Amino acid sequence: MFKFQTQCVKERVLMEGPYYVNNRPLILNQWELDFEIDKEALSIVSQWVKFLGLPVGYWSVDALSKVASAVGQPIHTYRFTTNAKRISYARILLEVDVSQPLNEQIVIETPSGPWDN
Repeated sequence: MFKFQTQCVKERVLMEGPYYVNNRPLILNQWELDFEIDKEALSIVSQWVKFLGLPVGYWSVDALSKVASAVGQPIHTYRFTTNAKRISYARILLEVDVSQPLNEQIVIETPSGPWDN
């Protein structure tokens, strides 16, 4: 457990991952009063996902959330993505159920034809 001096610092730490210890993911979650450690709770993890080459027209928070929903539950869009400051990829934080198989490919029907990644 970690105690942060300010809410701002805590939110920054939670949003900026992923973090690794000895090449293994360190999973950080907001503590809740009724939290219990069980197998199901450990199967849902927060993970930053990059969409390489995603057309910039799909970088709005709403459009990117729809695209990312094919992988997991959207939580937060990376600030450089929403501000289009790093255009080589779009990045979004998702809750992913790692006990289920992940989609290996996502196809989006665009006006200029299908985009897949």
